[in-house]
Amino acid sequence: MTVPRRVVVAGLTIGLLGVVALATDGWPWLRNSLQNSATTAVTAPNALTAWVTSTARGARTVRELGELQTQLAARESSAARVHVLELENAELRSLAQLPAPVGYRALGVEIIGRRSDERGITYLINRGQRDGIVRGQPVVVGITDNNSTNQAGMIIGVVSEVADTTANFSATTSPFTTLAAEILGRERVHVLAQGEFNLAIRLQLLPDGVNTQQGDLVVTSNLAEGIPAGLLIGSLSSVERETGELFSTAIVVPPLAPERFKFAAVLSPL
Repeated sequence: MTVPRRVVVAGLTIGLLGVVALATDGWPWLRNSLQNSATTAVTAPNALTAWVTSTARGARTVRELGELQTQLAARESSAARVHVLELENAELRSLAQLPAPVGYRALGVEIIGRRSDERGITYLINRGQRDGIVRGQPVVVGITDNNSTNQAGMIIGVVSEVADTTANFSATTSPFTTLAAEILGRERVHVLAQGEFNLAIRLQLLPDGVNTQQGDLVVTSNLAEGIPAGLLIGSLSSVERETGELFSTAIVVPPLAPERFKFAAVLSPL
């Protein structure tokens, strides 16, 4: 098939015009169009390569950041476990160093639950009747004396319910817990200590005019059967005196709540 002569001539003419436009200042629109087309043809592959490289680098950065976050979370979790174990070991050492009162034996228990209802706050322990636990026995923890390194026994509750392998004890701040107590000050004063609102302990039958002051220690007395004397209950916070009354009342605050402990000991007579 023969190409018409006029078609060949037209093509050659258009090509010649393009060369002339690029070589001279004439027809700038045609020259610019041809140059832009050539530039795009050259830069497009470079831009695509740069985009692919940037995307791959970003994906690698995200992956590395995720790995670092995972490692950090693992280290924090490990540090938390170590801290918990250190606290538990400190509690166990305190209990081991706490001497049992004369005529009593100490049975180590673990506090495994907590319940709050109309009877106040009670705590579940992992020992029960099978281990010799009965109602009325004191639950104590070991704390360090502020003035020395000696371990002192602090009562945190009294056993209130007993099952075969578990038991419950009521906190000293429970309104259903009453202890025979005394104030250690310039004179020994015997009082009744009863929990109030699950927050503090109120001393009843405090003789009016007794010389007491804030910070005096309150401990169990020797007037309650089954509970040894000298167990720390708390410190005197305030005294409420009524004019003309024979007795006053006082508020006692325990130094530590049972929630601070995982291990304790139940004291039972020998």
